[in-house]
Amino acid sequence: MDATFKTVVQRFGISQGVVQERPQNVLVLEGPAMPSSWRHRGQMYLLVDVIGPFPSPARVVKLLSEAVRNTYYHASGSVTGSIGAALAQAANLLFEENLNSPRESRGIAGITCAVLRGNDLYLGQIGPALAYLLQPEGLRRFPEESLWLRQGIPPQDEWSASPPLGLRRNIQPAFYHATVAQGDTFMLASPILAGVATSRAVAEALAHREGAPQLLRRLVTGEEMSAVIVSIGSPAPASDEAAAALGAGEEDDLPPGALPDASSARGQRMERPASRPLAAEDLEEVEAEEEEYPVEDQPSRPSLRDRLSRLAAQQRVAGRSSRPAPSHEPQSRFSIRTVVVLALLIPVLAVAVVSAYRWNYERTRRAQVEELLQQAISVRDTGFNSGQKDSLREGLRNGLKLIDDALAISPADASALQLHREMLEQLDAASTVQRLYTIWELADFSAGEAGSAEPTRVIVRGTDLFVLDRGSGRVYRRLLNPAGDALEPPASDAQLVQKGQAVGSIVVGDLLDMIWMPAGGEQKTSNLMILERNGSLLQWDVTRGITVLPVANSAAWRKPVAAGSYFGNFYLLDAAQNRILKYEPTAGGYTSPPKDYLPADFSGDLSTAVDMAIDGHIYVLLADGTILKFLSGKEEPFTLGGLDVPLSNPVALCVTGDDDTHGSVYVADAGLARVVQFTKEGQFVRQFKAADGQTALDKLQGLFVDENRQRVFLTSGAKLYCAPLPQPGVNSPTPTTSPVTPQS
Repeated sequence: MDATFKTVVQRFGISQGVVQERPQNVLVLEGPAMPSSWRHRGQMYLLVDVIGPFPSPARVVKLLSEAVRNTYYHASGSVTGSIGAALAQAANLLFEENLNSPRESRGIAGITCAVLRGNDLYLGQIGPALAYLLQPEGLRRFPEESLWLRQGIPPQDEWSASPPLGLRRNIQPAFYHATVAQGDTFMLASPILAGVATSRAVAEALAHREGAPQLLRRLVTGEEMSAVIVSIGSPAPASDEAAAALGAGEEDDLPPGALPDASSARGQRMERPASRPLAAEDLEEVEAEEEEYPVEDQPSRPSLRDRLSRLAAQQRVAGRSSRPAPSHEPQSRFSIRTVVVLALLIPVLAVAVVSAYRWNYERTRRAQVEELLQQAISVRDTGFNSGQKDSLREGLRNGLKLIDDALAISPADASALQLHREMLEQLDAASTVQRLYTIWELADFSAGEAGSAEPTRVIVRGTDLFVLDRGSGRVYRRLLNPAGDALEPPASDAQLVQKGQAVGSIVVGDLLDMIWMPAGGEQKTSNLMILERNGSLLQWDVTRGITVLPVANSAAWRKPVAAGSYFGNFYLLDAAQNRILKYEPTAGGYTSPPKDYLPADFSGDLSTAVDMAIDGHIYVLLADGTILKFLSGKEEPFTLGGLDVPLSNPVALCVTGDDDTHGSVYVADAGLARVVQFTKEGQFVRQFKAADGQTALDKLQGLFVDENRQRVFLTSGAKLYCAPLPQPGVNSPTPTTSPVTPQS
């Protein structure tokens, strides 16, 4: 085993939005925390993620952590074999726990166990597990691919490809091995990190060392996760190594000179590639490297203390014996002198060899980075010189890919990071992207106890802000502060209605959509209206609260996707029937049978409709990014033009202005984390994205644009955000054709 390294350990957890400095599901066993008899087995780092309705997740974490720790440190044989035995014990324990628990109290778990022994890092993983290793040559992820590294929990019928703890009694772990050196960093983390952050973003965070936890927390905004980051420092002094090998608190009666001689006799380990899980035949080979004696039917391998003690005893016996013949004395002195010289020279030579290797490696790596950056500049300049906007954008995108390759080799390279920022600004300018550098988080709905939060609709009227959370089946009313960048504290009646609530003569069903209904006809006042699954409209005003408005023929609805309003008229888009129904107000609600807004010979397809908006015209957003435009039931030409990259996963539509000559059409594109603005003729105007590295727009669901107040309101994930609406052309960098020369 090579020299023990000093380590710097940072750990953190995020639970329900609260940062934890010492999360319960992370175990670190090193230094004084280890019994002296365990230290020769290496330092252990463990992360356990539990999933499911366990009555006490903390108890399950403790059960599994203690099982892995105790089994490993009491096992004999190789490190890999002992990790396997420890994980097998954990798998058996959780399987038994589930077997003896009612179905509603069963769950699963994932586990990553890392053991650092000298400069060897061993990993064992089962189920939802994730680890990273950052070295000068780049970032590696373990595992490279897994169904658990997606966002969200995969369907249960896919679990057999990578079974979690608790599903079976016997599960084969995945094993990895790597050789580490001073300056390397490894991290165990919850799998959600791989689903929300790119490897480049993770590498950049880890490269910051002390600032890594804060940067990682930004990457997983809104998610719950835990992580432990271990930075490899300089080798521990020889005296520290000897103390670790002998055991703290044990008396050291070895004669002077014994430790240098013994340490100089240590062999060098053979390097093993670690880019894939170890197969069964690999495990036997690794175990053979790690031990000199078979585990069974053979005497145990002598410890360092035993070997040094025998050496000391031999020297004491030699001192008490009679003086050797004169002819032997010079030979004895020469032998001892030779050993001492070699003991002194070998470390010096080893350091020189390693230094030369690292210097040559760094030079090669730097040359690779510079070549990639020069290629990036070349393809960028080719695009500029073409004079074509499409070619310019293509050149910039290809250049950014080459820079990403350079950053994969050297994540903290200043020249690469600078060039990446410059090209991204140039691509933004060429694609008319305006960054939302200021985004305020107004509310987080994830803490609700009734189902998963899924705020999909937001409406702002004056200082009133309404949010429909379809996940928990609730509608909220909150008040904006005078500046419009935060919410006032919630009032006692902030929740207007929820699924299952009795209102009048009905029990509220699933909440489907929410609209603002302007006064018109028999609808004498302007009010908020909420569409519920059972076919009623729930009307709210500040004086009467929630009342029920019946809607005629609602039993015939098949797939109501979106609701709309226009001066008292209520519109319903039924995607399954390929119809838009128009209801005119009556004295008691909307009790007259609806009219078909579309003509009988309408040949279009509304089956993939996502959203609808009305300004006198009716706009229908389809899942493929197409927008249909109608006036008085007739379809009008409307083709989106000028957008550099087509809409990827449009989820919401917002139309401003009261007629065809005022306002714009805005689309929330969740696939590319952006909001796109078009004219009412379909021509692209601009697009809004979060600042590079921010994740506020990564899970877009709802959109509302207030052009009068220059505000855009967004729901993303479980959160509600607000951002100033940039003035056209503001904060848009101007492209430059001057090459950027990498700095050596």
